[in-house]
Amino acid sequence: MKKGLLLLGMVLVTSLPLTGAMVTWVGSIDTDYANPGNWDTNAVPATNGTDDAFIGGATIYNAGPDFSVSNGSTVTIGLGGSWTQTGGISWIQAAGGTLNVNSGGSFDMGTSGNLVRDGSTVLNIAGNFTYSGLLVVDPGNSGAVNLLSGGLLQTTSEFKPIGTFQIPTEATMSVGSIVSFSDGAGIIEVNGTLEIGDASLYDGFYGSAADRYTTITSLEGSVLLHNATETTATNLISTGAVRYLDGIGDGSLVLADLGGGDYRITAVPEPSTFALFAGVLVAGAILVRRRRQG
Repeated sequence: MKKGLLLLGMVLVTSLPLTGAMVTWVGSIDTDYANPGNWDTNAVPATNGTDDAFIGGATIYNAGPDFSVSNGSTVTIGLGGSWTQTGGISWIQAAGGTLNVNSGGSFDMGTSGNLVRDGSTVLNIAGNFTYSGLLVVDPGNSGAVNLLSGGLLQTTSEFKPIGTFQIPTEATMSVGSIVSFSDGAGIIEVNGTLEIGDASLYDGFYGSAADRYTTITSLEGSVLLHNATETTATNLISTGAVRYLDGIGDGSLVLADLGGGDYRITAVPEPSTFALFAGVLVAGAILVRRRRQG
């Protein structure tokens, strides 16, 4: 029995992806990611299940073989670090991998033709992440895309959420063209900013329905529309495509004309909030007056 358990344990251990020590970018020669002399081990990290990598400086990936962060490997872009692909459409292979873009770091797919993900891929974005093409967020099939406070996730094309996608406070989701709900139920919860690049197409949101909509969930949340009209923005509010805390057309949203075809939708503070704010002002005025009299 013990022998059987031992063999089973060996099978389980050997079936898990193993990664080596962290390989750190030093950039002592140039910005070429593929130059071994730019790494502290004098070897380019094998981030396809063998090594992890940390990048704290500017790196350029000149397209050739597909870039890989897969099979249990992690690549972290730290403060002051950047990764940009140039020179060709080689894909980025991220099945089973984790990509962390920390605050002050940036990752730009650039000329890459695709970011290959699976259900175990994890993208953590607290810095700037530029996605080339259509971005589909489908946790069951393409893994987690976690936009964190202070992060900027921008696409050059459409954004297609399946399930619930959250934009936290002080984070921005910038969509190159429109949001598309065409492939299934999707809800975008906005505590930060959702920016729509071209609201002249489908009012900026295609396929909005009872189970497919955008909800502003705090007074800090907003939806910014480019290439829009007042009619477009008003329709989004009245139909519930954009709403506040799931209320539809109930006067809880306000529209601001920023000029040049730009409009911003935000939430209106409830009367109780105004009353609280007014009370604070009055209390402050009384305190100042008493101090002066004293």
